[in-house]
Amino acid sequence: MALLKYPKKVVLGDITVRDGFQHEEKFIPTDAKLWLAEELILAGFKRIEVTNFGNPKVMPQFKDADALSKRLCTSKKVGHLIKDVEITAITYRNDPIFQGTYLGRPPSEGHICGEIPMETLTYVEAKKKLPELTGVHIMEGTGWIIWVASIKKEYEGQIQRVANVIWTTEVGDYGKVLIIVDDDINPYDVNDVVWAIATRYQPEFDTYITPRVAGYGIDPSERPSSARGAETGGTSSLTSRVVIDATVPFDRPIQGEPVEAPAITEAIKKRLGL
Repeated sequence: MALLKYPKKVVLGDITVRDGFQHEEKFIPTDAKLWLAEELILAGFKRIEVTNFGNPKVMPQFKDADALSKRLCTSKKVGHLIKDVEITAITYRNDPIFQGTYLGRPPSEGHICGEIPMETLTYVEAKKKLPELTGVHIMEGTGWIIWVASIKKEYEGQIQRVANVIWTTEVGDYGKVLIIVDDDINPYDVNDVVWAIATRYQPEFDTYITPRVAGYGIDPSERPSSARGAETGGTSSLTSRVVIDATVPFDRPIQGEPVEAPAITEAIKKRLGL
């Protein structure tokens, strides 16, 4: 079988800031878009799509197209790395027909593209009050319902404070389950998160439940209620929230933590050519 011929060089591109954000109903602040674009550039992406200059009445998510473009090009962090700005397409259609699609059961490309910017928005918003926050992730396929947050654990009562801040962010308010892990756990790796729950979490001591919280209707398990004002935009369902503390506790040593491999292991691997 012939060997595959890989190119000697590839150019990384990303369209999250434009395509990933354009279907979101709520306007994403320019600061959040700018932060993500800067981080993508600093991560090594050479081509990124950041906005759309279409009619903001039709695409309100891009009403800040001019401001975002100007701020990115003059950014102190990445402005010197931007070599040129390219217009990729100019389209025009009379009497357009806007189609709607059913995404189906998550996870799908549409769900994931929608979750990534919401994670960024929540992280930027929560980080202002939580300097110890190191990552925020929406579990794939949960529709903004199950969240993971990683923190640098420093003081008693920190778990409840982190949860309260995330629950009160614009998007985190939709959550039902929040799993909090230490900063040595990758919140974007489900295997890492499950390992932390399996080895650091005790339901009796590390579970915090908030009952009878007003719901949004996106969770089919929410219970109907007869709350006043439902017909004028108030809630008509109730949910509850649970915080799972999967961090290493201050008062209980954890057994079975990963350790560095002994020197003999590296010596054997070297001898076997591994």
